[in-house]
Amino acid sequence: MKKMLKRYIEGKKVIILGLGKEGLSTYRLIRKYFPGKPLTIADKDKSKQELIGEDKHVRFISGPDYMKELAAFDTLFKAPGITLKEIDHNSLRGIITSQTDIFLQAFHNQITGITGTKGKSTTASLLYHIIKQETENAILVGNIGVPPFDSLEEIDEFSQIVMELSAHQLEFIHRGPKIAILLNLFQEHLDHFISFPDYKKAKMNMGLTQTPGDLFIYNGDDGNIIECLNELKIHSQKMMYSGFDKVFKGCYNEGKKVVYSALKDSSSFTLDNNPRLNVSHNRLNAMAAIIAAKHRNISNRSIQQGLNTFEGLEHRMEYVGEVDGVHYYNDSIATIPEATMEAVKSIGNIETLILGGYDRGIDYRGLIHFLEKQKRLKTVLFTGDAGKRMMSYLPKHIHFHYFLSNDYKKLVKEAKQRTAKGKSCLLSPAAASYDQFKNFEERGRLFKSLVSCK
Repeated sequence: MKKMLKRYIEGKKVIILGLGKEGLSTYRLIRKYFPGKPLTIADKDKSKQELIGEDKHVRFISGPDYMKELAAFDTLFKAPGITLKEIDHNSLRGIITSQTDIFLQAFHNQITGITGTKGKSTTASLLYHIIKQETENAILVGNIGVPPFDSLEEIDEFSQIVMELSAHQLEFIHRGPKIAILLNLFQEHLDHFISFPDYKKAKMNMGLTQTPGDLFIYNGDDGNIIECLNELKIHSQKMMYSGFDKVFKGCYNEGKKVVYSALKDSSSFTLDNNPRLNVSHNRLNAMAAIIAAKHRNISNRSIQQGLNTFEGLEHRMEYVGEVDGVHYYNDSIATIPEATMEAVKSIGNIETLILGGYDRGIDYRGLIHFLEKQKRLKTVLFTGDAGKRMMSYLPKHIHFHYFLSNDYKKLVKEAKQRTAKGKSCLLSPAAASYDQFKNFEERGRLFKSLVSCK
């Protein structure tokens, strides 16, 4: 890794752009190998300077114009949370990179990368869990919360690396993983990208930067992915999976079984033993994980064992519990309409739904049309600017009661009063959390704590 970093740092004017979790991790690794290297760190928040302590070789830029000097640098280590959509990239003389980019270049052959608008955390965790049935030498890193550089000491030449990748991380990579999985493409992060096509292109970079010996696994039911594959040239091998069609090379449903089909291999797996996976969207996630596991030479026995014992993720259609006869579900990770609609369909029996949060300009009319058809739904509780805009799309005469508040205590109190015993209340916001919260995890944990309060 030192040799790889040296290419980007030696004799170069270097800036770390953004000092969040990944930016701080990048700074620490550079300091480990190059303690006297002059660095510039830029972050809008001046208080972040405290995170690095005393370092006479660092110049810190903060405030609203913290990106004003980018054109002066040879190497820009960009943190995923920083958007460059207002910057003319052609005006920058330097290379835009990141620790994700460098990590992918260093460990390409060992990495299975997973991206998609929704389901990437579940699929990455499931694949990691499956691999762990066969070997302890497995690493889970990336957008799931572990900066790749923080796991360097755990990696050897035999390590199996599962890497969750966001569009933000993929936007400027130069090398894709050996095995890439693209789960789906929906409208999201329109605050970070200029347009939906730019967002899709960032996701597709994972395949566009692969080589002919690599593998690109994709959801054949997703029209946006098919459109991108028709428009963009990917040189790696391709395998698809489908919930509807029989697939010659890949995965598909056959009765209650999931079938893996390849030229010299046909195997079947069951999801009946795990209700978390035996729903439509997670069946597709399982198919993607199965294909990747087969290409990592994981045995059928270990794959089936992993499928049977996977416990799912916090904040993803998580059953909070029964309180006074009402069932509560936390789906705080749902930040787009498609995820919310899937949760409502998968859980069923939803009488009360909590929607809204930070408004990123996503089109919510399809979600409202969906809710109009949910006759079991009695109450929808809206919050934030996104919730306010959703309400504006409601027809004059709607069959459910609705209520707007930015106070989660009031929302949960209203849910408790309005949800009948034996019915369910679901938090599935279809919007980002950062109008009121640091992240969706904080939002979900508040919801769970309020549900438990008498």
